[in-house]
Amino acid sequence: MLNSYTALARALLVPLALLVAAHYTQPYLHAVPPAYQPLLTAMPYVAALLPAIIALLLNQSRVVCIAVLLMLCYWGLTTARAVALSDPFQAAVLFSACGILVPLNIALFSRLRERGILSGHGVLRLGLLLVQLGLVLWVIAANRVDILQLVTREFLPFQHAGLRLPHGALLAFLLAILLQFWQLRRDQAVLTGGLLLVLLAVAVACNRADTYMVPETFLTAAALMLVTSLVLHTHHIAYRDELTGLPSRRALNEHLAALGRRYTIAMLDVDHFKQFNDTYGHDVGDQVLRMVASQIRRIGGGGRAYRYGGEEFTVVFSGKDKEQARPHLEAVREAIADYPLVLRGKDRPDSAKTGRNRRGQGRRQQTVNITISIGMAERTRDLRDPELVIKAADEALYRAKNAGRNRLVG
Repeated sequence: MLNSYTALARALLVPLALLVAAHYTQPYLHAVPPAYQPLLTAMPYVAALLPAIIALLLNQSRVVCIAVLLMLCYWGLTTARAVALSDPFQAAVLFSACGILVPLNIALFSRLRERGILSGHGVLRLGLLLVQLGLVLWVIAANRVDILQLVTREFLPFQHAGLRLPHGALLAFLLAILLQFWQLRRDQAVLTGGLLLVLLAVAVACNRADTYMVPETFLTAAALMLVTSLVLHTHHIAYRDELTGLPSRRALNEHLAALGRRYTIAMLDVDHFKQFNDTYGHDVGDQVLRMVASQIRRIGGGGRAYRYGGEEFTVVFSGKDKEQARPHLEAVREAIADYPLVLRGKDRPDSAKTGRNRRGQGRRQQTVNITISIGMAERTRDLRDPELVIKAADEALYRAKNAGRNRLVG
């Protein structure tokens, strides 16, 4: 768990740096010559086009919709600022719409499953944005003062000079941020964390929409956070095994290329996995692989775990010889052998609370014990190449299988 949070924190460093940079850069924009002002006002649109184009190429409908949201938000805030004196009603409607609809839509799109922009789901999501834009324009055209009074009504029991958002918008941002933070704790995904920072940037832009260059700066930062998070998310997908959450074979190959002169590689394989799969089915087989991966992920001694393929895993100990790696591998082998894996039946409840109640009522659940075999090898004068070390570890793994399984050889 700690490793997952550490990796997520590293991935979010760039989006967080963009948010901080927006804060410290904004005051210096006053010194920009007037000739360059049009470039500054176009920045949010140009920046939002980047994630939109990349997401279109990657068929990521959620990011496309959020990029469009950022453009609409900037248009709404700048239009509201421009007509504040000549048409205060229009300005108030646009300002309120940005403060309420944008955060709620970001939270919504973040929680939806990715379906692709060219699918019916992608079209419906873009259509949802168009419907909301149409409703906002209708409120303005029909001069619906009653709707504006409803969404700008004050109902929170506190006031603060620094909070300029209507109470409805403030509540929408708080709700969206809390939902995003809750989702981040659950999935620890780079894109989820990036969208949390995007929400914070949009909140600042909306709250200080009447301050010189604040919407331009913070919405540009939000768009750049979005594209950064999308790139990191795509990299994560390419280098991470979807089933187990471990780094994939591609990530292992890059790690092997960067190893020094001293290392140990272990190959781990689930015993009797094919027989287990045939007996209980592939869904339970996937459950076994996830459990084994969760145990291997916790290995100590600086070992880094990867899914090699099928039911086979790899652990790399950089800077360690076999004797230093041995106790950590033995600890993982014993932990897996002692783990009572509860088989998930077809009547398994969707609710965790219902499952706890069933267990509290004494309902017996079928459990099995899984074992793994391990072969390891270290770099030597004869085994100078990582591929040769892996081959030697694989040979040691076969010897462990032939010797009775559930053991470490090497």
